[in-house]
Amino acid sequence: MQRGLYQLWTAHPELRPTTKPDLTKTVRPELDALTTEIMSQLKVTTAARHSGAQCAAQSAAAVTDAGKPLDQLHRDALAVATRSVCAPA
Repeated sequence: MQRGLYQLWTAHPELRPTTKPDLTKTVRPELDALTTEIMSQLKVTTAARHSGAQCAAQSAAAVTDAGKPLDQLHRDALAVATRSVCAPA
């Protein structure tokens, strides 16, 4: 994901963010909350995730928080990130 974004920003500098988030006050608390939620969801979705194709199809159909389909970079990252959790038991 990072490499893809850096490539995008190198090719299109106008898309590069103009401000940096505060890692301690903003990013870390969000990551901690996401980790807790991810672990909770992994626990309650074990059966669905081990159904194989269904899990992969649901991941491929993922959308952003705004309800828009993910772009190719984010779909690729999601496929890599969910490969191990969508694997058959």
